[in-house]
Amino acid sequence: MVELALKRRACSRSFCSFQIDGVIEQDEEGRFKRPKWPKRLAMTPKQNFDPQAFYVVVYEGSKSWQHFILFCIIAAVLCVCMFPAWPLKLKVAVWYLSVVLLTLILVLVFVRLVLFVFFWFFGYQFWLLPNLFNEDAGIIDSFLPWIEWHRSQDDWAMFAARIFCAILTAGTLYKLSE
Repeated sequence: MVELALKRRACSRSFCSFQIDGVIEQDEEGRFKRPKWPKRLAMTPKQNFDPQAFYVVVYEGSKSWQHFILFCIIAAVLCVCMFPAWPLKLKVAVWYLSVVLLTLILVLVFVRLVLFVFFWFFGYQFWLLPNLFNEDAGIIDSFLPWIEWHRSQDDWAMFAARIFCAILTAGTLYKLSE
C-alpha cells in the first residue's frame, strides 16, 4: 500500500491510472461471486496490468487557472472594501453604471409585460425571456429560450375576461391621451 501511495504522489500532477477491484459481495444463496459490473470498487495493492480488471483514471489538471480565479476574487473583494477610498470620478462612474443597468432591467420588464398583455388579448401566451426570473435556473439558463409562444386553452369565461380587459385598457389609453 505504501508503494501505491508513492505512485499516487509521484503522478498526482499528470494523467495516471490505477487498477481497482470490484468488491465481492454475497448473493442470496450465500455464495461469493464477482459480478460483471460491481456496485462498489476498491483500490488494490497489486498494480499489474490485467485485461479483466477495472481501472480508474486520476487526473487533477493544471492549477494555474484556479490560482488566477482566486487572485481575481481576492482583488475584487479588496476593491469593493476600498470603495470609500476611491476617487470621486470612479465613484460617479460606478453610480452611472448602476443606474444604466437598473434602467435596462426596468425597460426589459416593461417590454415583457406589454408584449405579454398584447398577445394575451388575442388568446396567445408570448414571453420574451421566459426564464429570466426563474430562481431555479442558472445564469445561462435564465436567458434560454429567447421566446416562448403557445396558444391558450381557455374556456368562454376567460375569453370574456380577455375582451373586458382589452376594452378597459383601450379606454384607459384613450383617456390618458386626451
